[in-house]
Amino acid sequence: MMKKNETIISLLKKQHVKGIFIGYVIRLFILLIFYISILLSFNSFTELIIESPALLAAIIFSAYAVFKIKKTGSAFFFGKAGMIIDILLMFFAAFSWYYTLSSPAPERAYITKNLITFICMFLILINGLSLNKKYPIVAGAASVLLHISILTFAAMDSTTKFSNSLLDIIKPDTVILMMFMYRTIGIIAFTFLVAYMTDIYVKTVYLGAELENKNTQIGKYFPPAISHKLTKKSDSFFQPGGQSKEATILFADIRDLSAMNETYKSEDLFYIHTQYHNIFIETIFKNNGSIIKFTGDGIMAAFGIPDSSENDIFNAVQCGWEALIRIDDLNESLYHKKLIPIKVGIGIHFGPVTAGNIGTAERLEYAVIGDTVNITNRIESAAKLTGKNFLVSRIIYNSVQNSFNCEHAGKIAVKGQKEPIDLYNIIGEKK
Repeated sequence: MMKKNETIISLLKKQHVKGIFIGYVIRLFILLIFYISILLSFNSFTELIIESPALLAAIIFSAYAVFKIKKTGSAFFFGKAGMIIDILLMFFAAFSWYYTLSSPAPERAYITKNLITFICMFLILINGLSLNKKYPIVAGAASVLLHISILTFAAMDSTTKFSNSLLDIIKPDTVILMMFMYRTIGIIAFTFLVAYMTDIYVKTVYLGAELENKNTQIGKYFPPAISHKLTKKSDSFFQPGGQSKEATILFADIRDLSAMNETYKSEDLFYIHTQYHNIFIETIFKNNGSIIKFTGDGIMAAFGIPDSSENDIFNAVQCGWEALIRIDDLNESLYHKKLIPIKVGIGIHFGPVTAGNIGTAERLEYAVIGDTVNITNRIESAAKLTGKNFLVSRIIYNSVQNSFNCEHAGKIAVKGQKEPIDLYNIIGEKK
């Protein structure tokens, strides 16, 4: 599997910040409701002097967090701070509710009859929005501690009675022990569910970004149909290493580039190069070829990589011929723009190559190497020397002579080859 890259980490960070921001918006709304309810119906001096300022401080901090996150796009320490506020809010909600029911306070067993379990679950869920599973786990642990504290608080009252009958739920001095235990177990289960779903979401985002990264990487080299197949294969394609196979190699190059650099303006050169590359990219992909690399004004393509077919040689020649036709159309456009037409040389050869990734798992480059590549490059260079546009080797000629008109263009010596290589010039399609 490909290691995390900066794009994936950045995406997860944005989701993390967005989750914390939403959490604070919800938190701020809850705190405001608590604060307003205290102001409108306070029953004790404690509520007015202690609870009210504490809530106001939490409201101010939450509002500041919303403002700061919205402005900077960064969560800073607000994720942990929000979790702490939620834990304090849990304890505040439980005991504040009990002490404000009446004066004097009712039997302690009555504190077990509140809705604090659902409030805790809601706050655990808010912490899960941060996409950090530690936050809901800590909040869940605090919720369990709160429930234990509530039960202990009730048990310390000598008047408290314990029962497992739901019929006793209406009795203010009775704790339905089994139901309270189920609520505590429910908190534990809900905590692990939120943490699990948070972890699953993070992994889904990671895998989705990784798949997009793979598609982008593959799309640089292969046509859409082949790219779609490769993304379904194992991750072995993205590991360093290569394999030997036979393929058809195509080299194309713009001639007299130095003269063009001296004649054309930079924006004209950019336009020409863009059009030239677009022509070859489209024709290579159209004919099931793979783009191996760009070398300035040159292009190297392969047909039969990663999967070979009986039409690879024909597809390569067809690609070259279609590209030349489109180059003629481009030259006509350049003529109307009062620009000098370009000349392109193409060379094609077939033979054994080694194809695969060069580099490390963090930075890979797909490459095709071998004598066949060197010979093809030499054939393309010979196009300029012979004044021809489209040269192929004998093995290519033998395969396409019934489909294309060809003429013998001489021989060239290639380093490492005992005999000179016969060259043939493609001059047109046969009707």
